[in-house]
Amino acid sequence: MVSFDNTEIAFSGKSDKDLRRSFWLFRMIGSPLFVKIGKGLTTFALKIHFPIKGMIKATIFKQFVGGENIEECSRTVEQLGKYNIGTILDYSVEGKESEADFDNCREETIATIERAKNDPHIPFCVFKVTGLARFDLLQKVSAGEKLSAEEEKEFAKVQQRVDKICGVAHSHSKPIFLDAEESWIQKAIDDLADAMMAKFNKEKAGHVCIAKLDYLNSVPYLRAISLICFRVSCFGGPLGGLHVSRKKPSRPGDMYPLTAARRAGLFLYSVGSPATLQERE
Repeated sequence: MVSFDNTEIAFSGKSDKDLRRSFWLFRMIGSPLFVKIGKGLTTFALKIHFPIKGMIKATIFKQFVGGENIEECSRTVEQLGKYNIGTILDYSVEGKESEADFDNCREETIATIERAKNDPHIPFCVFKVTGLARFDLLQKVSAGEKLSAEEEKEFAKVQQRVDKICGVAHSHSKPIFLDAEESWIQKAIDDLADAMMAKFNKEKAGHVCIAKLDYLNSVPYLRAISLICFRVSCFGGPLGGLHVSRKKPSRPGDMYPLTAARRAGLFLYSVGSPATLQERE
C-alpha cells in the first residue's frame, strides 16, 4: 500500500526555510479573522496602487502558484524531478467572458502540452473547461435547457477548443485530464470528456481522462477511492483523477464542502510518478 504519511519523503524537496514559511503562511490563512482583514487591506492597497504585488508573489503566490508563465515554472519542475516528483502544468484562469479570452486560454493550454511533451517530469496535462467557456453557458447545457441559435454556435466553439487541445495532447502521446468543477456544470464537462475519450482513446486507453470524484462525507472512503482513481490514471486507465467536485449549497448561506483559491497563473500539482509509486509498494 502506498503511504504519504512519511513526511521525510513527502517534504524531501523542501528546505527548512521553505517549510517554516509554509507553516506560518498556513497558520495565518487558517484564521478567519486574519483572512477577512487581509482581504480587505489587500483590495484597498491594490485599488490605490500601493506596491504590494512583490509581497504577495513572495508569499501566497509562491506557495500556491508555479509562476506567471511556463518559463517561471521550469525551475520548479526540474527541482521536483530530482526527487521523482512529477508536475502538472495547469493554466488556471476562470470567469472570463469573451471569445478572445477563451481562445487565448486554448493557446496557453496547448503551450503547456508542448512544454510537457518530451519531459518525463510532467506525466500528464490538465485544463479547466471554464477557461474555454462561459460559466452560465455550461450551466445551461448541464441543465438540459434549450439553447438559442447564438448559444448553439457559442457552444460549438467550446467543443472545437476542447477537441483542439485533446488532439494536440494525443498527437504527442501525452495523457490529458479535463478537470472536474462545480457539480451544477459537471454534466456538460462529462459529456465533452466522453466525446473526447471516444475519439482519442481508441488505440490506447488513458490519452484523455475526466478527473471527477464527487464529494463524500466519509473521509477514509474518499481517500481510498482517490488512491484507486490515481493509480488507474497513472497506469493507463480510461478514467481517473483526484479532484473533488463541490456540491451546490441547498440553502442560501450554506458553505461549500470544499473551496479553492482561484487566480490566473500556472499551478503546479505535484504527484508521485508511476515509477516512484511502484518502488514504494
